[in-house]
Amino acid sequence: MENTTTTTTTEMNSKPRGKNSYETRLEIPRVTPTIELEEHEQEVEKVPARKKRTSQGSGPKRIEGMERDKRGNIMKMCGVDGCEYKTGHVQTLKNHKAAKHGINVVWFSCGEDNCEYKAKQAISIKKHKHNVHDIDVVWHHCDLCELKAK
Repeated sequence: MENTTTTTTTEMNSKPRGKNSYETRLEIPRVTPTIELEEHEQEVEKVPARKKRTSQGSGPKRIEGMERDKRGNIMKMCGVDGCEYKTGHVQTLKNHKAAKHGINVVWFSCGEDNCEYKAKQAISIKKHKHNVHDIDVVWHHCDLCELKAK
């Protein structure tokens, strides 16, 4: 069972509108439905959302020696002497250090007899085996001549 409460816009707004306001001239009624609760139902009270905490009331906390991007996110610095690389993502920084400086690198080796090839990425090993040792190669043969290609 629903009951409805009707109010006009002038009753709802504490601030009076100007003479030429559309809502003031027409007195538009607003209908607010009210629902009767069953005996076993309880009315739930809305809890206001928490405000975000900020240091000193405004903006992100400033830390000496930290750089920030346009949006205020902390930039991660490489830290290797002479390298000015910086990024907003930890994984990107790890990838940079591994690729450019050899820090925390996991080396992959070829594994074939008498081959000492090693690489920082597994895909490089796969390509090496494909190109040098003809492992996992699909050969395509020409029907008109003796040409074959990988």
